[in-house]
Amino acid sequence: MTKSNRTFARLQGRLVAVLSLLSLTACGNFATENAKTLVDNASPAVGCESFESDFYDALYKFPQSHSGFPTEAEVRAAFAGKNLTPALSEELTNLYRLLALDGLRSLGEENAPAEEQLATLAAMEIGDQTSPEKEELQSQIRNEFAKIKALSANTTCAKSPDGNVNDNINVNVPNVTTSPAPKPGTLFATWKTSRPRVIYGALKTMSTVYQSCDATQVPALDKNTPEAKGITIVGQHPDGIGNRRLITNIDDLLKTHPYLQNYRKPSSNCFDITKNMPIYDYGGRPSTSNGSLNFWTNAGSGTAALGTDCSGYVGTSIAASGLRVKKATPMKAVTVSGLTSTMFTNPQKNGLTCFDYVPLSKTSTLRAGDIIAKAGHIVMVESVGNDPWGIADIKSVNDCTLANMSVTRMDFTILQDSPEKGGIGIQRSKAADYFPSETVMPDGLLEAAVTACKAKFGVSGVAKNDKISVVRHSGSSACMNASEIAMDHESCVASCPTQPVNLQLTSN
Repeated sequence: MTKSNRTFARLQGRLVAVLSLLSLTACGNFATENAKTLVDNASPAVGCESFESDFYDALYKFPQSHSGFPTEAEVRAAFAGKNLTPALSEELTNLYRLLALDGLRSLGEENAPAEEQLATLAAMEIGDQTSPEKEELQSQIRNEFAKIKALSANTTCAKSPDGNVNDNINVNVPNVTTSPAPKPGTLFATWKTSRPRVIYGALKTMSTVYQSCDATQVPALDKNTPEAKGITIVGQHPDGIGNRRLITNIDDLLKTHPYLQNYRKPSSNCFDITKNMPIYDYGGRPSTSNGSLNFWTNAGSGTAALGTDCSGYVGTSIAASGLRVKKATPMKAVTVSGLTSTMFTNPQKNGLTCFDYVPLSKTSTLRAGDIIAKAGHIVMVESVGNDPWGIADIKSVNDCTLANMSVTRMDFTILQDSPEKGGIGIQRSKAADYFPSETVMPDGLLEAAVTACKAKFGVSGVAKNDKISVVRHSGSSACMNASEIAMDHESCVASCPTQPVNLQLTSN
């Protein structure tokens, strides 16, 4: 090798070394900046009543921005730079490790996609205890928050009463986008004043998802409603339970979709649903990265199709109606990501403290707004007839037996998101026509009907058994949110008039 070549080689080696060092430094600074962001978000809330909610908000930033969680050591160093006691800084670091590192790892979500990590964190904040692992994790979480509360008893909250941070501290937590008040004379205003609150949210969601003033006016689907065409099952969800679906012929779907076959675009600012419409998407969820509920960006663990599943619809209906799921805990868009049907089967245990089992007595029975849940599916009761349980003809308590019950006599309608009718997703159905084809729920409803029948004769009970639970929102002030969480493109239908054209289903 010539002298000039050796000199060039040495320079080249030094350049590579310098670039490598710069690369490592940049990575280190990035990770440190992530830790600094977390601590800047969380530390002003120490000593505040809202600390628990604010700490989770600080964690949500990382999956939402698709940036990695900082290491425990980086977070410890960042907390050490704040004006906190060493013991408090250490427990805050322990809390971070428990939630973002150990918690995700113990639930198998350490390397999961960002949307799944976000859903897992949201379920942690709600209080999900639907498995032994989650129950143990919740115990540890409660203990850690209790330690921090005790250590921060004399720490002054750095947030003003309106929730803003004092002392010019720059806190970057996810915002919540809220809906404006419904305009008088519109469907939204009519639903809000005449329907149970969660049904107002469910109808509002349905009209927004279909970008239609007319969809909610279509009569309840029944056994004679033809199935839509154009949606194809393309495999099974990774959990081994649900199926994965895609739209394979949108022209056929538009012609046969019960809510869109006569589609009329309400206004110029609507999403072009004729090009890409939401369908039933097992594992799908509305995106929440902007603080709103967005059905037009693919999210969740479903397919590339737009859409959501049953619990995503129920959760959105609750959030969009201005209700909370947990007492004295603000509802956020991200909360929807953490809700599952199984959590509603035992709401009080799983953090859904604004819900409880429906009491059955001589004066209390199934009513609109109630939610029916099993492990794997959840629906909302939209309206009830005079004999919702189908027990009017039973004349004595001795006749209140399973043999005398029938789901085909049950007189109520439901709002749900399900794979029925070809996989269209959100729909209104007659209970008597839908439930006979369902699994588990019919047997659970029959048992609940026996309880309702006995209650008719003075033997009170609750609408719960080992197959289903029927739960009701408390409606208390502690369970009312300060605002309704907005849905993207809801402005398309916000001006829909109270009396739209009454459509009839076609049979093509």
